[in-house]
Amino acid sequence: MVLTGGRRAGFARLLTALVVIAGVSVVLGLASGRAVDWRPEVSRPASTHTAEPTMSEREVAPGPTLPEQEEDLDGAPPWWALAITAALGLALVWSLWRARRTVPAQPNATMDAPIADALRALVVGEAYEDTIIGCWERLEGAAAAAGHPRRAVDTVEDFSARLATAAGWDRSNLAELGVLYQRARYAADGPLSTDRERALACLARLRDDTRTE
Repeated sequence: MVLTGGRRAGFARLLTALVVIAGVSVVLGLASGRAVDWRPEVSRPASTHTAEPTMSEREVAPGPTLPEQEEDLDGAPPWWALAITAALGLALVWSLWRARRTVPAQPNATMDAPIADALRALVVGEAYEDTIIGCWERLEGAAAAAGHPRRAVDTVEDFSARLATAAGWDRSNLAELGVLYQRARYAADGPLSTDRERALACLARLRDDTRTE
């Protein structure tokens, strides 16, 4: 089974939640155990039969000292258990918040309009260079809005390959549109005579890609 970007993100969030819940359970389980008192027991001295002390000796002689009874805190978890539980809870909240902000949207839903508009413009005979350049720039804007912006170091080839992979398209179609865009925009001699037909076929294939679930 192949997981899409959204499913992978959902699975990762579920796994994170399960790990945190398991960690909290372990910490609380350890904290709820009774603490072991390692202090040696203090026993009363063995009573021996002695003569009855006088009144003055009763006033001076100290009685046996017993260890003070410490307050029983076994019912409350120790501070370290509360601290670890709080830290795990904060880690879960942060991971869920980060995953929600960083998971990119699927680009297919936002790419259809630029491609369909460019295809329609070429069919009715509008200017080829303006149509192809405008289509590519709108594609970059739609990709950025979907969470896949073109980076400063990306060439047209780099960007088209990365976007096609993210969208699940045939990489050759977007790569060909990138070639047509660069020639329309930068070639000193302008586009080739066959570029309009190539663009029509390329845009038609890309339109089918954007409409494929």
